Amino acid sequence: NKKVAEGVPFKHIISNRLKRDLSEEELKKVFEPIKRKLKTYDLDWFFYPLDVNWWKSALDIVANSNVTSSDALHLGQAMNMNVTILITTDGQFKSEGNKYLEEKFKGKYKNFIVLPEEALSIYKEK
Repeated sequence: NKKVAEGVPFKHIISNRLKRDLSEEELKKVFEPIKRKLKTYDLDWFFYPLDVNWWKSALDIVANSNVTSSDALHLGQAMNMNVTILITTDGQFKSEGNKYLEEKFKGKYKNFIVLPEEALSIYKEK
């Protein structure tokens, strides 16, 4: 939206989408409407967006992988909350997210993002 407001052509925005230049203040402005929306669903208690490491993780994921920005937010938060497994029905997110984790962390997050049926079999084994 920032680049659109500056009059940058859409094709240039898309081709440069990995180049992030949002300030901390701009990131906070994005966070506030999300926080209000979550509060209406009584979910604000579960959301930890002001953790600097979470933001940095999400930005790193987006900049260095084919994970979408919305999925990077989920993955970055899960990693910084020390979640042991992240369940999704999005095969693309599973594939690209696990690929990023393997390349970046070399086995620390092996099969971290799983499909629901995989999660069931993992928990049945425990």
